[in-house]
Amino acid sequence: MNYHDLVAKLKDSGAKVIPGAAISQPFMDVQGRTLAVQGEQLQVYEYASVADANKQAVRISPDGTAFTTVSSSGVPVGATQVDWVRPPHLYKAGLIIVIYIGTNNAVMHLLEGILGKQFAGM
Repeated sequence: MNYHDLVAKLKDSGAKVIPGAAISQPFMDVQGRTLAVQGEQLQVYEYASVADANKQAVRISPDGTAFTTVSSSGVPVGATQVDWVRPPHLYKAGLIIVIYIGTNNAVMHLLEGILGKQFAGM
């Protein structure tokens, strides 16, 4: 699963999808892109390999509010605590990690159907 696969599957499900701008978060290893899905904002981060996506995912706390920072040699050097404005929901499939900050059950159900259960969040 990559960014383009996600967009295609969302559209195939009948969702209204509007691609957005690039986004950078200091606690994510790669630059992401935003997507508006059914009027809700998603952040999509695509990694060069599944292994890279997995490395990022294991550094995210189960509740989705803490992100461990590692040095270039892979040694943990700290953590970033994030106070989201709404509950976070993080999904991972293949090359992508998707962050949805919100409470729209229809969007969460749609993401779960495409990406599987969230691996972190509230």
